[in-house]
Amino acid sequence: QILELAFDMVRRPTPDNALELERLIREAQTPEEMAAREELWRASEYTSQAIKDRYQPGPYDLAELARLPADSLGGAYGRHMIDCNLSPVFYEPLEAATDSLFVRKRLFETHDIVHVLLGYSTSVLDETGITGFYFGQQDRYHPPGGGALMAHSVIQESAVFMHAALTDPEGSRQHMRAFITGYRRGYGAKPFLSFHLEEMWDQPLTAVREQLALPERPDSERQ
Repeated sequence: QILELAFDMVRRPTPDNALELERLIREAQTPEEMAAREELWRASEYTSQAIKDRYQPGPYDLAELARLPADSLGGAYGRHMIDCNLSPVFYEPLEAATDSLFVRKRLFETHDIVHVLLGYSTSVLDETGITGFYFGQQDRYHPPGGGALMAHSVIQESAVFMHAALTDPEGSRQHMRAFITGYRRGYGAKPFLSFHLEEMWDQPLTAVREQLALPERPDSERQ
């Protein structure tokens, strides 16, 4: 099923297919593989602090956030979500019964916040940049053996690259550049999952980026 879905993603690299791929990989794990991955998540600097904190953000109202200063994290995030007609509960709710599911939950909860921090739109090309950022974070902070935690992202982005190469060969070069740029930014930044981003709404974007060691996106890289 995983291989079938991977090939289908080459034809249609949609968010629904990406979420289904994550579910299939998760459910295909044996108890031994699941236990080994749990240990890797706990050992990774990318996720160890988040797992220790088990931070649960409180509810927030997008309209209220959008009334914050435009250069604040909350103001920029609120406007981004409203302008793009996005919902904070886009992803299927996950009960954080294990450490790995808690990590997935936090990745889902913070995905659009990361969009704002990185200065990325919701275009397919910028989503490739986001994936590159995640890769850079994991490549720097995962312990040996941590590649097993990146299988979903590897398959997903490989499908995106193959789809672009087959349907828009010149555009595939842009995807590669976007991925590399995102990777470099992720590799150079502090592990963002260690931060309680939802408690930083009123802080200037520049201040939050400084805390994460994340430089602002250069104008030359914007779409």
